[in-house]
Amino acid sequence: MRTTNLLLRILIASLVVVPTSGAIDTATICAQLGAATGFGVVARQSFTTGVAKGVVPPPDGYGVTVHGSVCAPQESIARATVVADGASPGDVVATKVKSTGVKLAKYSKVDTVPTHTSIAGSIVTGGATVKTSPLEPPADTAGIDVSGTNPLVSSCAQAQLDIASASDYFAALPPTQTFGTLFLAPATTTAITVAAGDVVDIDYVQIQGPKYTKTTDCTATPGARLDIVGEGPAVINVIMIHPGACGSLTSEATGGPIIINYKGTGRTPVFHGGQNFVGILAPQRTVNVAGTGDANPIHVGYIFGRTVKAGGRVDLGGTICP
Repeated sequence: MRTTNLLLRILIASLVVVPTSGAIDTATICAQLGAATGFGVVARQSFTTGVAKGVVPPPDGYGVTVHGSVCAPQESIARATVVADGASPGDVVATKVKSTGVKLAKYSKVDTVPTHTSIAGSIVTGGATVKTSPLEPPADTAGIDVSGTNPLVSSCAQAQLDIASASDYFAALPPTQTFGTLFLAPATTTAITVAAGDVVDIDYVQIQGPKYTKTTDCTATPGARLDIVGEGPAVINVIMIHPGACGSLTSEATGGPIIINYKGTGRTPVFHGGQNFVGILAPQRTVNVAGTGDANPIHVGYIFGRTVKAGGRVDLGGTICP
C-alpha cells in the first residue's frame, strides 16, 4: 500500500494536464466580481491585521502590506501599510454605520518596535467612528471621512454582495477539466495547463511542506508547488486547498485572470511561513494569513473572504481586473 501511494504521488507531482475548450471570459469574470474589482481585500464580516502571536518582530520589513483598497463592515488594523494598486488608491473602507468602524489597534505585548500604520488613501466609514488607541502612533492617511455619504461606502457594500454571488456563479459553471484529490509531495512541482476560458474542478489539494518553525529555511526545504500555466482567463473551483509550509500555488498563465474559487462553506484556508499564492475567492470562509516574524514572508494575491485575518511578515492584495 505504501509503495502504491508513493507511486501515485510521484505521478501526480509530474502531472501536466492539457485542457479542452473553455467556457468563461475576462469580461464575464470582471462583471461577476463587480465592485470587488476596485479592492485588493474584501471581507464580508471583518478584516484584522496585527502581530503573529508569540513572535517578537524584527525591526525592518515587518508587518502586513496590502496592495489596493480594503473593504469590510469593520476593520481592526495594526502594523499595516496599505498602498495603491493600479486604479485602487489604497483606501480603508468600513460600511458599519454605528459604534467603531475602523480601529487602529494598540501594540501587542510582543511588539517592541514602534512601527505605525500607513494608509495611502483615506479612511472612510458608513458613519461609524474611527478609534485610535493612545498607544498607537497616529496613522499616516490622506484623510478620514465618517459622514456615511462617501460613494466608497456604497461601493464597498456592493463588493461584499458581489463576491458572494460571483462565487456561486463560478461554482455552477460546467467544468472543462476535473480532478479528485491531489497530494503534492514537498520539493515537487505540478503543472495544470489551462486554455482561455477553462473551468477546472478540483475536490481537494494537499500542498505538502516541511514542519514549520521559526528557524525553517524555505529555500533549503521547499514545499510542494502547484503551477497554473497556459492561457487565461480560467476559473479553478475547489472544495479545499490545504497549503503546507513553504508551499506555493502560482500562476504563469497569460491573457486573463486566474480565479481560485473556494466553493461554499468549509475548512479555513490558513497560510503561513514562506508561501506564495495567487489570490483567492472564499466568501463563505475565514481566511487566515498567519505570518511569522522570521525571514520567510508570505505573498498572497487578492483575498475576497468572509473574515480575513493577517499578521506577521505578509504581503497581500492586488486588483485583478483592468
